[in-house]
Amino acid sequence: MLKKIYFKSLLLFIFIIPLSAYALMVGPTCPPFCSPPQDSEKYPVIILPGILGSWNLDLMISDILPNKWSFPPKVHTYNDLIQALENAGYEKDKDLFIGFYDWRQSNEESAQEYLIPVIDKAKQVSGKDKVDIIAHSMGGLVARSYIQSPDYRNDVNRLIMLGTPNIGSADAYLIWEGAQLPEDWSPIIKNIFNIYLDLVLVTYSQPGPLPIQYVTKTEIIQNQIPSLKELLPVYNFLIDKQTGNTIGYKFLSTVNTFLDNLNNTLPLLTSRTNVITISGNNIPTLEKIQVKSRSFLDELQKKWIDGKPDPNPPLKDTNQGDNRVILSSSQIDNAVRQIVLNQGKHDRLPTIAQREVVEILTGERPVAYFDTPDPESVISWTVASPADIEVITPNGDIINKNSQPSYSSYISETNPLGVKVIIIENPQKGDYQIKLTGIGDGGKYHLFTNFANEKTISLESESIIKGNILPNEKISYQTSLLLDNTQKDKVAVDTVKLTLQTLQKNLNKYWKKGKISKLSTYFKLKSILKHIETLEKVKEELEEKSQNMHPLAKSKLEKQIQKIDKSISKQYNKFIKEVERQRGKSIDEGAADLLTDQAEYLAQK
Repeated sequence: MLKKIYFKSLLLFIFIIPLSAYALMVGPTCPPFCSPPQDSEKYPVIILPGILGSWNLDLMISDILPNKWSFPPKVHTYNDLIQALENAGYEKDKDLFIGFYDWRQSNEESAQEYLIPVIDKAKQVSGKDKVDIIAHSMGGLVARSYIQSPDYRNDVNRLIMLGTPNIGSADAYLIWEGAQLPEDWSPIIKNIFNIYLDLVLVTYSQPGPLPIQYVTKTEIIQNQIPSLKELLPVYNFLIDKQTGNTIGYKFLSTVNTFLDNLNNTLPLLTSRTNVITISGNNIPTLEKIQVKSRSFLDELQKKWIDGKPDPNPPLKDTNQGDNRVILSSSQIDNAVRQIVLNQGKHDRLPTIAQREVVEILTGERPVAYFDTPDPESVISWTVASPADIEVITPNGDIINKNSQPSYSSYISETNPLGVKVIIIENPQKGDYQIKLTGIGDGGKYHLFTNFANEKTISLESESIIKGNILPNEKISYQTSLLLDNTQKDKVAVDTVKLTLQTLQKNLNKYWKKGKISKLSTYFKLKSILKHIETLEKVKEELEEKSQNMHPLAKSKLEKQIQKIDKSISKQYNKFIKEVERQRGKSIDEGAADLLTDQAEYLAQK
């Protein structure tokens, strides 16, 4: 059986809402701005995240420890809602629970394997016979799968859905058929999704005993993440650009039978529990997509079988939505209440709707409002190998398994020889030092560098490096991050192995940027590196010459090579001493840190 290697993380479709948003409550029993009668009994609350809202690195990589769940690192989507509920008197693991689930598998499986057990736990711990569920985005479909199933046990008092795509989301088409993330998706979610796909691609593209080898990320998505298929629209959302004709969704290569079946039994939902929908509105949202025939390259990459968006990214064509889900999709007929939050973006709905949620649950509207912003951009490094990883930032901060500044995270498998990830939110531009140290028996490694902001749409890593590492061997890389803050789409990320040439480029760069202020200092350091370059060329020539020599002559040549190695080491030490002598004088502190660190590494090679 094919081993699953998902990120048991929840790929949530998160959709955001500003503080200026206001709520408009509509429904047959509640005119605008009124509060319907509240239940006198307080039930335990379960929060169901959206897609990519759960994290389980061990399960994703090695299919072990399935209960080791958390929110993805640096994802703050649910922090504010949780804090608001705690402020209202709820307590984690007593009457407040998080329903983590495997967002990759079908929603019906998630309901059976994850939601039912957490409902049972909530009832057992609280002593109540029912629960209230707050479901964000795809989490609402997990809840509906349970409530509308034959296995329902009449134990959900209320279902509060935040931006749930009940008739799908056109954004899902971009990911499902083109392996393309929506342009303004949350940067941290983009980054985590890319990490997952990179690791799956590496695992399944290698020759070996696995029955399937994936070549493209489109194949990974369509074979490993069936839940994405269950987000495809069940309305006619594609338009043939050449003819202007609408393409019926039931004639596409992939039809979302899950949502069709769920909506055919919709009366079961509203008859079995009290449904409240909270929707975002007045945000440009994708409802329909103009498509053209795919290219030959698309066909080779197995993309856009039902048509390639044109333009691409497609234009948001309606304001009736939350920038992920159109308004008619996030609402439910015969709901007890339908709340619309103007200017409410999908990713931020759990934050923006916190007062409405607390009021629904308790009958009292809170005064306090909690707001933790998600990062505007994210950079990460992932090493899939028997190696430890350390990152040194442009300002000298060290990030590793023992040290993580508040803006960073270090995550690893339980297996010490497994995958490690370092994530930095809102990274500063500049040069990052990446240090790998071989552990165990060493072996083959892959190093991925990913950067994401709102503008990035590609699922391809900016950098993928392959190599071999020996036990205790140290290998250094440098990632240069260039950001144009005025134009978020102008980003350059480059990861290269640390060499003398890298050090020379950094010296020249720091001189041009004014981080080395004296010309005499710059020329002295440049001269030392030029001397090292000459010595290395002589060494290379001697090594090449020695390959076909008689053993006696070769022995003499090797002694010469050893002398050159010592001379090279002395020159690096001379370089380091000069940098330290000028530190804080003619050389900026941050530049001095990087130059000495790189020279020390190269001196040991």
